Amino acid sequence: MSLILIFFYVVLGIASARLSIRLVLSTGYAFQRVDACRQHPTVSIIVPAYNEVMTIQKCLNSLVQLNYPQYEIVVVDDGSTDRTLDLVKAYASPKVKVISQPNRGKANALNTGFKQITSEIVVTVDADTLLHQDALQHIVKRFSSDRQLGAVAGNVKVDYEPGLLNALQAVEYTLGINLIRKTQSMLGCVMIVTGPIAALRRDAVERAGFFSEDTFS
Repeated sequence: MSLILIFFYVVLGIASARLSIRLVLSTGYAFQRVDACRQHPTVSIIVPAYNEVMTIQKCLNSLVQLNYPQYEIVVVDDGSTDRTLDLVKAYASPKVKVISQPNRGKANALNTGFKQITSEIVVTVDADTLLHQDALQHIVKRFSSDRQLGAVAGNVKVDYEPGLLNALQAVEYTLGINLIRKTQSMLGCVMIVTGPIAALRRDAVERAGFFSEDTFS
């Protein structure tokens, strides 16, 4: 047997073992018991937006209909050159705060939003994200069950649209992102919370010096 074939079988074995471990742990994650949410602290949702005229209305429509008693929405328009700001202003209310700034990038827009809120729990979402109606209930339950918890990664799914690329992206999110996050959660070591939905303790972000603007992504 050639060394190349041996190497192939070793790699295949390692990959199979990793996948098996992930499947077992993610299955265990599904059976985790989390106590019901007894308290409902105010939650702030920050939405950075730049030229999101195609998606911002759907996003905000989903956010204003969430099943949670106390939350606010802060939309930070990051110098959009299309009609994004005009569309967002139509949602302005005591519950929805609109901030406009020159284009400085997503990290800066998030930092601007963070400096406008006082809630202990902050959820950041992309301007094309649609949240499940009970998303905040599930997020707050996680934070309430562990006072040491600094962040919660949302379970991101790709909205169905016909086409091969959309199907491949859905598979990527299911196997390449959500499966890994559930495995890491069982081990207590989720390393990344993604942009589409990330929940964070405000004081943890402040102690970290807010979001770094020196990034590629």
